Amino acid sequence: MRRTFGLFLVLALGACGTQSVAGGGADGGFDLAVDAGADRDAGLDLGRDLGRDGGLDAALDLGRDAGLDLGGDLGTDLGVDAGLSCPEGLLACEGACVDPLTDATNCGACGATCADVPCEAGACACPFGTTACDGVCVLLLDDPANCGACGNACVADEVCSFGSCQETCADGFEACDGGCTSTFIDPRHCGACGEACGEGQLCILGACGCPGAGVGESVRFCDGACTDTARDPASCGACGNVCAAGEVCQDGACVAECTGPGVEDCGGSCVVPLFDPDHCGACDATCADGALCVLGTCACLPGFEVCGDRCTPTDVDPFNCGGCGNLCLGSCAAGVCTCAPGTTACGPECVLTDLDPRHCGGCDVACADGELCLAGVCVGP
Repeated sequence: MRRTFGLFLVLALGACGTQSVAGGGADGGFDLAVDAGADRDAGLDLGRDLGRDGGLDAALDLGRDAGLDLGGDLGTDLGVDAGLSCPEGLLACEGACVDPLTDATNCGACGATCADVPCEAGACACPFGTTACDGVCVLLLDDPANCGACGNACVADEVCSFGSCQETCADGFEACDGGCTSTFIDPRHCGACGEACGEGQLCILGACGCPGAGVGESVRFCDGACTDTARDPASCGACGNVCAAGEVCQDGACVAECTGPGVEDCGGSCVVPLFDPDHCGACDATCADGALCVLGTCACLPGFEVCGDRCTPTDVDPFNCGGCGNLCLGSCAAGVCTCAPGTTACGPECVLTDLDPRHCGGCDVACADGELCLAGVCVGP
């Protein structure tokens, strides 16, 4: 800007000098030199004033209006509160120090929310057999928005069948909420679409029931959950029958203390730890779902394996076909998976090689950490 202004002065002075020379000869040249010197001083003064008054003010304004706001905005945009100091291992989020390893609203990072599930080790902990997609636990086998893999959505008029988008469900399955399921065994759709069983209940031949709640059994559905009325002090002998303070529940009756060989008091319940799967060997030592407690040790029935928190029949379980963790996007029989159309057998699993980062484009073709598999090609973040 100063160069342009100086050039303008020279041109202006040159014009004035030409007029003076024409009118006064040598004096005109002297006047030109003096005038140019005076104008030079004026130009320098203008430059100093601009640098001192305008430039400094601009710098102050920039630092005050832009720089300070930038620092605050940067902290906000990153989800970290600027100026809030937290102890080691904690993260500053929304004005508070949180543990990203366990905070369900900031799981692994500020704002990363787990929906209705706990946060464990910085990741949303989903129930066994489900997968976290955008913080929500879903069943990849029949979720039309995440069919076979997170984000793989079926188009209109398609259903998700065994992790693959299809026009119709296989024989014996019904389309419920866009996914194919068996209403004979699905506790979310027991007997019909939308008929959900209560907490702890199973769906057996299209009817909800509690495990062990056969004829004459003491297991009942009380207050929205399955409980054993033979020993539950909150429902002793019948739902809602609460034992008085200091009493325990034994054989469906409230008594002063537990009696009998090997019987112990575990939180007001009279149990035998040698054979009780909820207190196997000691109070609150719980066996996996479906396991037996034999002489204080948990054990699955023959043909079952402990996978996650339950005993499962790996011969027919599509989530653990032939072994724990082997997802079968097809039918599982005798521990062998028959893959559904559109999937590929990679070892014991059926996979979608178009979307699976472990088998992207083909079996055992793994994408690098952070890459996605799209149309069988690994794509960087």
